[in-house]
This record gives sequence, C-alpha cells and structure tokens, in this order.
Amino acid sequence: MLLINKIKDEYPIDPNRIYITGLSMDGLGTLTLLSEFPEKIAADVVVCGGGDLNKVSKYKDIPLWLFHAEDDPVVPVDFSRNIFKKIKSFGGDVKYTE
Repeated sequence: MLLINKIKDEYPIDPNRIYITGLSMDGLGTLTLLSEFPEKIAADVVVCGGGDLNKVSKYKDIPLWLFHAEDDPVVPVDFSRNIFKKIKSFGGDVKYTE
C-alpha cells in the first residue's frame, strides 16, 4: 500500500480506479492487501492465488476475478475454489475461471 500511495501522490491517478493483480504468491498478496484496504481498491484479478477465508467478508463487494489451473503443481486449486465459494456465499462480486 505504501507503493500505491507514493505513486498516487506523485502522479494524477484517480483514487477510485486503483486495480491490483497478482500471480501465485502475489495473488495471495493482493488478497491480503484487499482484505486490509478494501476501501482503496476498485478491483482485483488473482491468478493462482488464495487467501484467508475469515477475511473474505471485508472485500466481498469489491469486483474480483480469480483464475486458476486445475492441475497447478505449486498453489493448490482449492485455494481459489474456496475463496470463490466463500464470496458467493455472501452474495459477493466474484468471477472464477479454471
């Protein structure tokens, strides 16, 4: 968030249009960032990531698109499947492509 704030302070960036994305460990990181600062993020795209299911309610209304290969040898596909199911259970704004 420090980097996003620094860039936002130095350039004419619309604070309502901050989009984040991450792959693998960065996918885990973007969901952590989203859970800590949901009011600052407009949307998130996560590729082969996952996150803390207990924090999903914090960002359930932020548009989120999850991508994951079912045969991912590094990050278990259930990480994305479980996030998707949890957000859906709250009626959240989420898409999932596997």
